[in-house]
Amino acid sequence: MIRRGICMFFGGGKGSSITECTPDQLMPLLNEQFSRKLSGLDSRCVRLVNGISSSRDALAAACDDFGNLASEPDMEYAYVTSTTYLKDMKGSYVTALKRVLSSGIGEAVHPTKYHRYEAELAAAEEMINGILRTNKTFKLVLDGYANHLDRFKKAFSAIESYTGELRAQVALHTADKDQYNELQGRIEHLAALTEEHMLLRSQLAELGNSTEPDAGSLPESVDAARKSIDAKKAEIDGLSGEIATASAGASVMLAQIEKAARKHDHLSASKVKLSSFIEDKRLVVEHYQEFLVQVDALGKEIDDGKVAVKNKEEAMRAVRMLKSGGLIEQLERVKALEDRRSAAEAQIREFEKVEREFSAIESRKKEGQAAMQGTKLRLERTAEDMEAEKTVIEQLFAGYYKKQIRILLAAR
Repeated sequence: MIRRGICMFFGGGKGSSITECTPDQLMPLLNEQFSRKLSGLDSRCVRLVNGISSSRDALAAACDDFGNLASEPDMEYAYVTSTTYLKDMKGSYVTALKRVLSSGIGEAVHPTKYHRYEAELAAAEEMINGILRTNKTFKLVLDGYANHLDRFKKAFSAIESYTGELRAQVALHTADKDQYNELQGRIEHLAALTEEHMLLRSQLAELGNSTEPDAGSLPESVDAARKSIDAKKAEIDGLSGEIATASAGASVMLAQIEKAARKHDHLSASKVKLSSFIEDKRLVVEHYQEFLVQVDALGKEIDDGKVAVKNKEEAMRAVRMLKSGGLIEQLERVKALEDRRSAAEAQIREFEKVEREFSAIESRKKEGQAAMQGTKLRLERTAEDMEAEKTVIEQLFAGYYKKQIRILLAAR
């Protein structure tokens, strides 16, 4: 609701009235001021609009009478020899002309009386053009019934005369209409800015709610995950070194019987090959008892001379070492170390997953902060544009309508 207050203006004197209004009240206020400024237009234009309406009615009545006319056409001025053809065309002409006359009839809602008369003028001009087009189409009828068109001519002449006067009255206020259009454009722009401002405020609130829960915790969480990954990688490096050392020791033990083992496999009828254990040390752990059987058999063959070796004493010492359990201890140590390494690698994968998740959250947080900053800047620019548009509109109301207003904008 528009509220009026009393305020002093420079040059305004005591008691200058200010009208306070919101942006959505500006168009009704503009229509009110525009109508008040052009209040004299109504008294001048009502007669003209009524004259156009009554003349159109007179032309419509003449159409009805012309449609019922029984007189024969005057063939002296006609370019056809068939009276029947002209009579048929006469009916079509009446129908077409009445369609033109009825097309402009109808009530529409207009913001001001000026807009109503502007619309009345446009409708009258369209009606005149429609009548002229219809007359051109049915020129043969007009020529054939030229002696029966006096009422048509009189009514049409009156329509043209009233329309011309209405056009002149509307044209007197072209500058006023330009001022109205300028203010209307400004008001629509302010309305669009107000809507955008409200939307940006809503977006800013949503962005603030979405980014607040994660504030302060992300950097430490990401850093902790990265430190854990580095620690596990160092642990894996150490385990890999121990595995290599233990595995090398086991390989040395097995290498001492490698050649003798191939000779044993050649002589043995067993499907189990001792050389297979040497080639793949994991088989020793998985089938240790079978491995010991094959090593024991090799020792007997060496001792009996069935398997020839360069240094029988060293070969037998190697067999005894393998049977003593030193090898299995080394290999079980390798397996235990490899299990620890696998567990550490699995933990690294988990830590990396955590790191990715926290990094993604941190990235979204940064994007949210950037979006908030961008929205804040847009909000500030929109507020500045609103204030500038507000000032111009207030000045235009004062300049065009001597109306002092204060536009109340929403809180920024």
